[in-house]
Amino acid sequence: MNPALNILALSGFVAMFILPKVFFRSDGTMNLRWWLTAAPFCLSFHGVWLAWAGITPRLRGVDGSVALALDVAGMLVVVGAIAVMAATMATNRVPLALWHQDGGQNQPRQIVTYGPYRWVRHPFYVSFIMLSVGAALIGRDALTLAAVPLGLLSLDWTVRNEEQKLLASELGDEYGAYQARTGRFMPRMSRP
Repeated sequence: MNPALNILALSGFVAMFILPKVFFRSDGTMNLRWWLTAAPFCLSFHGVWLAWAGITPRLRGVDGSVALALDVAGMLVVVGAIAVMAATMATNRVPLALWHQDGGQNQPRQIVTYGPYRWVRHPFYVSFIMLSVGAALIGRDALTLAAVPLGLLSLDWTVRNEEQKLLASELGDEYGAYQARTGRFMPRMSRP
């Protein structure tokens, strides 16, 4: 395994895990719902270093040029994830709510529709998915591979709850129009 790729993937997860402390609003807590959403990404993080340490077995029969292609693809996806994460942070002028909160902490203060938000409604989550996919390509072990579909499911659950709250807020009409023209995790190929 390439140590630089493992360090790159682990660094991406560290950046993701510090977001609640350095970027998001401080009026939220990392409650059970937050941890359930984060769990697959923690699994992916641990899968990377456990595979690197040789503790968890890697897929068999992936050698030579196939392994190199998967490493390069994984590197590109992880670098892309970090870039999307940084671009999303740079786009937001107002700290975002740490979702999964009860009460008024989830009330949106604005709807951002520029930068990465021009293409997808949840670019932070896109970066998390990309990071998990990149880690699976690099780690190629059971934990990182299992984390990808689990991460998609947890983020889908989170987004459904977030979007219900956004649509019910005073910014609901604006968000509904934005939702109609923008993809959730993937850009829309055709716009209404």
